[in-house]
Amino acid sequence: MKKIKEHFTDLPDDIEAMALANTPAEALDFPMQNLRMAIYHAFVWSSSPQGLYFWVNIADNCAYVIKERDMRTLDRMTRHGGSFLRSIAEAARVADSINYAALKDAFPGYWMRYGDDGIFARRES
Repeated sequence: MKKIKEHFTDLPDDIEAMALANTPAEALDFPMQNLRMAIYHAFVWSSSPQGLYFWVNIADNCAYVIKERDMRTLDRMTRHGGSFLRSIAEAARVADSINYAALKDAFPGYWMRYGDDGIFARRES
């Protein structure tokens, strides 16, 4: 199970930085099932500089948050992969945060191979 700080890496960089700054250091290593639960349990939203309603919006919409680097990875999977990998990429694009994480956990090799540091990214450079 991923730690809170690991789930936060799935947020856009600016929101990740806010979440990390708001979370007590001892909580960052707590295991959580998914990104939404990590956001819910990391810190008291109403005590944050952003306020309660900001974090309610983030938590409610985190199923739709895919970082730009993940979009590049999914684009490479679609361009360079076979029909099975294209199907995984399409499923990832429409998945909620729980199913998106399940796909990444089930096929970590694909995310590494087609990610920004993978062989297919280097071929495009």
